[in-house]
Amino acid sequence: VKPLTALRGEAWETAARLMLECSKLPYWQRVDGSVLEVRFGQAKLELHPGKPLRELNEEEFRTWSVGKLRKTLKLLKAHQELPALEKEDLVQALLQAVQEGALVEDEEEMGDPLVRFSRQFSHQLANISEAWPVLGRLGPICNARAAGMVLRMQLDQMSGMAEQQKVNIKANAEAHQAAMIAEQTEGWRSTLGEVHQQFLRDMGVHDLDPAGCFTHATSGELTFARCCSLGDHAYSCWRQDLEEEARCCSASSSSSSSSSSGPLEPR
Repeated sequence: VKPLTALRGEAWETAARLMLECSKLPYWQRVDGSVLEVRFGQAKLELHPGKPLRELNEEEFRTWSVGKLRKTLKLLKAHQELPALEKEDLVQALLQAVQEGALVEDEEEMGDPLVRFSRQFSHQLANISEAWPVLGRLGPICNARAAGMVLRMQLDQMSGMAEQQKVNIKANAEAHQAAMIAEQTEGWRSTLGEVHQQFLRDMGVHDLDPAGCFTHATSGELTFARCCSLGDHAYSCWRQDLEEEARCCSASSSSSSSSSSGPLEPR
């Protein structure tokens, strides 16, 4: 908008400027499964001098004094005398005038010509747009901008959900991998324990539980293969009780006495 040079001001001051923007855009949205449907209404354009105009609505009118309400209504009624009315009646009468298309101005804005011009221009914008068709094209631009904002919000929401799903998938994959490794490790331990027991039997050691530690064990996890063949479960089996471990796993050390070829050296 070009500077309004006709307004009073000093020559060296920055010329006054007005801004025309979308102040409101009603919309309705409906979610159907995974589809979000958004419908926009007619955009409300407002002219202002850099600061949005104060909205004159019921909430604002209720803050006015009775004298101010009567004075405003008197101006709208072409200076007709008003009967004695309560404040609530005055507020309702003023709201009725606004619904009928009357231009309501606040006396506090009378001293600012830019604000008065902005309010009158915004009120008559529908009629002005007929003379200046370019103003009527701003409404679809507002709708397009709002649609872009909705798409951006949906994209940000989808990006956030995708990022969270990525984190969840990674955590599940790591947990599944750890479970598979643990399962495979336990399988190899069991296989190596069975191989060790068979090796001892081939060396002539037929009684793998001479101390009776495993025969009468109440826990299924306390076995010769698990507790004596490999050292992975030594702590859970014996709790650092070295004497109990030596007594229960004596079959492993007795293989040398039952073999005629001498003690076996680990390879």
